[in-house]
Amino acid sequence: MFNIALVEDDFTISEGINYALKKKGYNCYRFYEGDTFLEQAPSMRIDLIIMDVMLPIKDGFQISNEYLKSHSTPIIFLTARGSIEDKLKGLGLGAEDYLTKPFDLRELLMRIDIVLRRSCKNFNSYNINEETIINFSSKEVLVSGISANLNPKEYELLVYLIENKGIVLTRDKIIEKVWGYDFDGADRTVDINITRIRKKLKLKSKRPITTVFGMGYKYED
Repeated sequence: MFNIALVEDDFTISEGINYALKKKGYNCYRFYEGDTFLEQAPSMRIDLIIMDVMLPIKDGFQISNEYLKSHSTPIIFLTARGSIEDKLKGLGLGAEDYLTKPFDLRELLMRIDIVLRRSCKNFNSYNINEETIINFSSKEVLVSGISANLNPKEYELLVYLIENKGIVLTRDKIIEKVWGYDFDGADRTVDINITRIRKKLKLKSKRPITTVFGMGYKYED
């Protein structure tokens, strides 16, 4: 599960982002000013920071500059200031993205997904449960230390579900992403591959890969 730190002093905006992130399955740690974030963040595992620029006392640029001296966590800036100078300043600090207020939560979530997907490539592994781990570098899934022998499409399907944790993915969407637009195979291709993955991972129930009847599949912790 990804952990996201939200540094935003506007309670209404913070509440809205927090709700959207939790609905999508992310952990959200909320801060309303920068110093508290700097004090607590080093002891937390944070995968992404959403940083408001217009913060009290110290602005988001100052806070980020201090934090990035000893960390490399990706940052998305939020600001009511849309000048090119501010954007260049934020990106110059090493920010992954920059979003100007007011913004649509769907756009923010899309940008978060892009940043996390990009940074996910830097993770060495991901634990599905106590027995099962994905090794991203070798593209291998191990169950109790033994390879599950997933074929390339099964592996790609599993990773795609995990990347979109908490989201219901239709069969058509999965086929489009994993097999491509021009795929003309059987309609039950996705179902067959999901069954194989569950069997190879020795999942005792249909979690964490949940069937959403009439719609598709969803990955849940």
